[in-house]
Amino acid sequence: MPAPDKPIRVFVTMLKAYRPYRWYWLGYALLASGGVFLFTAAPFVVRTLINHLATVRAVDSTTWQLIGLFALLRFSDEWFWRLSDVHVRRFFPQFVEHARKVYFEQTLRKTHSFFVNANSGQIGYWVNDAADKLRSITENILWALWPQFFAFLSAIAFLTIASWKLALLFGVWIIGLIIVLAYRSHKQLALIDARSQAASTISGRIVDAMANNVSVRISNARRSELSTLAPLQGLFVKRWYDSWRYTTINNVIKGNSAAVVSTVAVGLSVWMFSRGEITIGDIALFVTYITSASETIWQLGGEIDQLMRDYGSYGNSIRNLLSQPDERSGGKNFTAKALSVTFDAVDFAYPDQTNRDVLRSLSFSVAAGDHVGIVGHSGAGKSTLVSLLLGLHAPTGGSLRVNDMDISGLSLQSIRRHITYVPQDTQLFNRSIKENIEYGTKRAITRQELTTATKKAQALDFIQALPSGFDSLVGERGVKLSGGQRQRIAIARAMLAGAPLILLDEATSALDSVSEQYIQKALSEVMKGRTAIVIAHRLSTLKHLDRIIVLSKGSVAETGTHDELLAQNGIYADLWRRQRDGFLGE
Repeated sequence: MPAPDKPIRVFVTMLKAYRPYRWYWLGYALLASGGVFLFTAAPFVVRTLINHLATVRAVDSTTWQLIGLFALLRFSDEWFWRLSDVHVRRFFPQFVEHARKVYFEQTLRKTHSFFVNANSGQIGYWVNDAADKLRSITENILWALWPQFFAFLSAIAFLTIASWKLALLFGVWIIGLIIVLAYRSHKQLALIDARSQAASTISGRIVDAMANNVSVRISNARRSELSTLAPLQGLFVKRWYDSWRYTTINNVIKGNSAAVVSTVAVGLSVWMFSRGEITIGDIALFVTYITSASETIWQLGGEIDQLMRDYGSYGNSIRNLLSQPDERSGGKNFTAKALSVTFDAVDFAYPDQTNRDVLRSLSFSVAAGDHVGIVGHSGAGKSTLVSLLLGLHAPTGGSLRVNDMDISGLSLQSIRRHITYVPQDTQLFNRSIKENIEYGTKRAITRQELTTATKKAQALDFIQALPSGFDSLVGERGVKLSGGQRQRIAIARAMLAGAPLILLDEATSALDSVSEQYIQKALSEVMKGRTAIVIAHRLSTLKHLDRIIVLSKGSVAETGTHDELLAQNGIYADLWRRQRDGFLGE
């Protein structure tokens, strides 16, 4: 991953996820706090009961009233908890999935460079891990941290009524312990963040191997993949032990402090009783609270450790997802039925290769309705100019215009709405054939339109031969289809889109010669009345275009029709002579 472009305030990002549901959280806080308060008040009633019995040494009506009050508190606190539980369950799943949707949406807004430089397995891991860790953090706060914290505050309040000295001892212990653990958590967060980063790297490596499992198999590279995974796992284990040691030290602090405070508390309470400062009921109340707190502090410590792990992992995922820049937003929206394209002295260098210009003062124009071919050796800049037109990158110099409007001032959505793109490596979703063909189309497609488009794209026959026809799933990245079949699905999608500019980047490269002839006829039909820029190594696919532009080292080297370029006896003519079986010599 590249260095972060901007600092990310993880805690603020997390708070934003809670904001849409803030009134729901307030309702839960009131119900849960009420339950905790009533539960904590019950021992105080017992304290009063013990003092009453010690005074009157008989069971009277007051005794039964106190027992009834105790029962009422216990039943009431249970009902408050059940109501808070029902209240949370009404919106909690929606809260988690809303956060996942937000993180996914924010990820989709990132620049093209983000997806090029990051492993897709890692990106998927970060999106899901951020949502899942937010869920875990929230559950931790809901069911453990907040109730226990409020219980401590309530206990201090009731102890203050009995004895401010006992309340002070109890409060100093709890607050001091929290301060120490919070201080140590800062270092622990850094260790957990490093461990989470190591885990995401391992996940990305595994997903990468699974996505390229055929290459792994035919290259007999299973052992190699395992061996490259081993050092990554070793780093993860080291990071895990580093954070575990901190957790162990925290446990030692919690355990010993509880032992010391319990011993001091018992001695202090006996001493105060001997001086007549507290009653036997006060001792019972204090011992109840201190014993409960000693047990709770272990649970609380475990919950805090888990919170630190979840927060560290959440922070790692959020920083990786959101620290990189978004695609530019804003710009003018426009609508056009025809599109012209002008490259005016355009320069371009990739962000990580700024000292190497891929395009150098590239200048040419394509009039609306013209069909222009682009050829050249690998690395000449053919695919790069397509990425500039699609807004995946921005020129580093010069001007790129459509209909005499500089694309830097136009919205990316408007630009892409006017372009249909058929890439060399067709990307399909793991969805049905019908969904893949209709993808990106903003209107309802009739069955007749779908059938006509696939027939023109020479795809109808193989689709109908599949068991589920148009509803057949294509597998991850279209793995269930051949390269030629995937290409024809993409061409059918282009036919339905109806955009005024068509970009064909090796659109027929995966087709056999017979299918190519049929596809060329279909493409000629779909290009009528539209602007087309066709990149091809098969020069036969360019013969009948209006003009062919030859690129060399990022600039225009030759331009003309097929016959004119042959007559020039330059680069194009040399490529034509070297062509074998429909491919260019490299």
